[in-house]
Formats: sequence, C-alpha cells, structure tokens
Amino acid sequence: MFTVTIDEKLLLVIDVAKGPQSPYFYNKTSKERNAYVRLGTSNRIADNAIIQELIRQSRNISFDEETEYDYELNDLDLAPINSRFSKLGLELNESSLINLGLATKVNDKLHPSKGLLLLLGTYEHCSIKCARFKVMI
Repeated sequence: MFTVTIDEKLLLVIDVAKGPQSPYFYNKTSKERNAYVRLGTSNRIADNAIIQELIRQSRNISFDEETEYDYELNDLDLAPINSRFSKLGLELNESSLINLGLATKVNDKLHPSKGLLLLLGTYEHCSIKCARFKVMI
C-alpha cells in the first residue's frame, strides 16, 4: 500500500493479491452479482461457463476428474474398458474405478467422472489426444 499524487489529488494505491477462492464477485446492488475477467486490456463480465471454470480451477480439479451426476455407472456400457483391462490381466471393479478417478461413490451410488465418459465416447464433439514421452535417465 502506498500513496501517489495525480493532478494534485492524493490517491491510495492498494495491491490485492489473488486468493485461492476465486471467482470473486462485485455487488453493485443486492440484486446484481457480477464476476469480471481480464481480457487483454479490458475487464468483462464473466458468463456462467467462465464462472464455473474459475470455480473448478480454484478447487484444483481438472475437467476429467469432475463427477458427472447426470449418469450412474450402472447405466453405462463398460465393455470396451473392461476388455482392455482383461487383456492386461487386470480386473475392472468398483475400487479400481474409484482409485483411477473414473468413478465416485455418492450416497451408495457410483457416478462416473467426466474422464470415464470421455473414454467411453459419451460426449459428442470431444476427442482425446495423448502423448508418450521417453524417460531419459
């Protein structure tokens, strides 16, 4: 915090550091609640999609780790993934799905993660790109 004089007016300058619980909202009135994002040299009101993304980022959870509550695991065809696990000599069960972050148990129901739905091709217009890197020791 410091002061600066501009046009013979004394201004107090406060630098507010970014905190972990974004987004932050600015209330002009009790009815209006806005979050702003910086785009280039201007500030814009964030739409709902941007606000949801900021909330997800503040929780330090990637998109594929989010639980998808609109689906239940029992309603999905896990045959493609189960087949791949079998070829590797592995068992695909409830605990392995949870440990891999592919499912979450909520109120005794298993819900898939968005990552599992991506693997199963449930989302339209989505693709997965992977890379494999050689480890140099």
